[in-house]
Amino acid sequence: MLCRVAISMRVVETTAYQEPRDALSQNWFGFLKSCGIMPILVPNVAENAISYLEGIEVRGVILTGGNNVCPATYGGDSSAPISDAFPGRDETEAILIDWAISSRLPLLGTCRGMQMLNAHFGGTILTDLESQVPGVGNHVACEHKVQVTMSRMVKRFGFEELVTNSYHKQGLTERELAEPLEHWAVTPEGGVIEAVMHRERPLVGIQWHPERPNRAAEFDRALLRCLFLDGDLFGHR
Repeated sequence: MLCRVAISMRVVETTAYQEPRDALSQNWFGFLKSCGIMPILVPNVAENAISYLEGIEVRGVILTGGNNVCPATYGGDSSAPISDAFPGRDETEAILIDWAISSRLPLLGTCRGMQMLNAHFGGTILTDLESQVPGVGNHVACEHKVQVTMSRMVKRFGFEELVTNSYHKQGLTERELAEPLEHWAVTPEGGVIEAVMHRERPLVGIQWHPERPNRAAEFDRALLRCLFLDGDLFGHR
């Protein structure tokens, strides 16, 4: 039987209809099924997010990619224009993070979801990695190497290096990292943080998209099974 996990969705703008819409890539369904997980979709209506989940037994939360985090969410320059950002999504995901903590549930943030985790705990976000981090290069629609820097992650999963997909213009380095989080994977060039975890809670973030074609798929499936099915994340629970 598949375990249920609450999953956030991106906001999409439509030209034909003047109404907010939520969306989730179809790739997620096949990937999660291969991990033994059934997604429970959570609409971006902050005041209803938790009541919607009441009565549904879920074993964790996934914050997906897509959209940018609003600068106001992490204390950035709100006067600077930023595209594809929606306060309602930030508010919904902030509630989901707090709910996961209070309910002692594991949480995974992917791409934007990792950035949202960092913002939620007081960290900041760089809006254009290529121009703000010397030597980092392009991180949009490409592949690159990721070094696993935490010894217990290497011991648990057997990978010292991954090759991941990459679809993010925004991101963070150690300077932007929130205090309750620690990084466990970085890029060899520029030290861009590619994965984080909370020091005390089973909250994990990865900067890549596990649902899309990815050479790190074996690692991704092992990570999700560890987080949501095994019930134990590296001694956190």
